[in-house]
Amino acid sequence: MQGLIGLMSLIKPVIILLMMTLITVDTNSNTLLIKRLAAKSANKVSSSKRSKKSIKKTKIKAKKVRKKAKTKAKKDRKKTKIKAKKVRKKTKIKAKKVRKKSKIKAKKGRKKSTQRVKQSKKRKRARKKRKRGRQYYRVVKGESWSGIAKLLKVKVRSLKRWNRRYKRRKRPPAGVRLAFYGSSRTTESIGRPNRGSLKHGVHIDPDGDGLGKGYAVSMHRPDLWGTPELVQLVKQCGAYYRRYFSRKYAPIPIGDLSSRKGGQLKSHKSHQSGRDVDVGFMRKKPLSKGYFKNTSPRQMNMYAQWVVLKCFLDSPQTQMIFIERSLVRALKKYVKRIYKQRKKKLTKYLSFFPGGKTKAIYPDKVHKSHMHVRIRCPKGDRRCLR
Repeated sequence: MQGLIGLMSLIKPVIILLMMTLITVDTNSNTLLIKRLAAKSANKVSSSKRSKKSIKKTKIKAKKVRKKAKTKAKKDRKKTKIKAKKVRKKTKIKAKKVRKKSKIKAKKGRKKSTQRVKQSKKRKRARKKRKRGRQYYRVVKGESWSGIAKLLKVKVRSLKRWNRRYKRRKRPPAGVRLAFYGSSRTTESIGRPNRGSLKHGVHIDPDGDGLGKGYAVSMHRPDLWGTPELVQLVKQCGAYYRRYFSRKYAPIPIGDLSSRKGGQLKSHKSHQSGRDVDVGFMRKKPLSKGYFKNTSPRQMNMYAQWVVLKCFLDSPQTQMIFIERSLVRALKKYVKRIYKQRKKKLTKYLSFFPGGKTKAIYPDKVHKSHMHVRIRCPKGDRRCLR
């Protein structure tokens, strides 16, 4: 026990020293903590101050940036306005220039158009004049370029140029119309039928095949020229005949008309001025195309013959028709029988026979194989005599 007490006495001061050190350490640590807390609070205060300053700085910077942006925007707006003004001015200037150019072009175009219109009018007038001057010639079988050119009083080269379609051919095809420009070629019947001539006559069968619509011409007949009125009347009556009779029936036989220049023909007292044509009778037993033969009333096809005769009588151009007496009597009987119940037509057609008011049929002793048809003087033919 004494030993323990001795130890305790020895250990006491050490423990006191340790306690003192611990107290000092604690105080020191507290002071340090206090210092740290004070430093932290100071730091916090300084950081808050700094943050306030930085906020102020950022605000100032933002204001400056805004001001700069505003100034830049204003400057840009001014620049854009100035550029827009310049562009507008340029566009206005360009538009004015374009308008001026367009006006100038329009004026030029108007001038050109007026010139074109004038030129087209001139061309049209020239064409009209040319059309007025243009004439046609119907080619007859066997005619050559040189012969037609001589006849028309033009050059062969120009005649071919006017008719390019046929210029490569050695001869122009028969029946074709050739255009030409030259002196007028109007047909004219001069003088009387038994003492006259024909100027620029028309051929009834230019293609030379001897066939027309409802009529036929024999190939051996050379004198087939007449006035256009006579040729048209023959063609008209041929077409009229075809309405009643199909192609199975024989066509109307057509004989002599006149020579190319008119004048006296063999075996004819008349046929000199292009106003006479011989039309063969329609027989029950028809002959070959275009040939005539003496016919009696029994041999005649009365129905077909009356159709042909009726066509010529209905035409106001027909002046005289010469037929043999016995045939005239037979035709008159036939007309009376046909139009027995039609009084108007009966009086009309009986007036054309001998003793009628509008006498057109003249009986004689000569025309036994054909009827001789004569038309009136065409209009405008002043030198034509009845």
